[in-house]
Amino acid sequence: MTALDLTGGLDTRRPFTRGDAIAAGIDPRLLRGKRFRRIFKGVYISSDVPFSPLHRVEAAVALHPPGAFASHASAARVYDVQVPHFAEEHVSVFAETDRRRRAGVRCHVAPRSAAVGRLRAVRVSMPTQMFVELASMLSLVDLVIVGDAESRG
Repeated sequence: MTALDLTGGLDTRRPFTRGDAIAAGIDPRLLRGKRFRRIFKGVYISSDVPFSPLHRVEAAVALHPPGAFASHASAARVYDVQVPHFAEEHVSVFAETDRRRRAGVRCHVAPRSAAVGRLRAVRVSMPTQMFVELASMLSLVDLVIVGDAESRG
């Protein structure tokens, strides 16, 4: 098996769920072996792929239904905005029933009016939306730094 599994077209160089692997014809027992690295429970990536914070964000989003998006500090990571380190990835959904609970992932329910776009193949809060989300997490000084970076960028 190569990093790109041609059975079902699953690209294992990007985070994928156990269900994705099964649908692509990958024996789930292989997920526990040396060929794959677990990012979160039920989400994997090829062990040949070097660690990337962006993959962790993608993995957190992959746990949720298709409308989910990276938000808060995870959105900042997608935009390469420097924020203090947070151990959890942040994902937002539009309905309570779409939340998925996993260690290392904090899921929020966003208002339907939340501005969402796509960057680097990830659904993500738009910059102004991200700034509002970060206001609940950051100190005033850190928030000013984020705002300044966003106004330049």
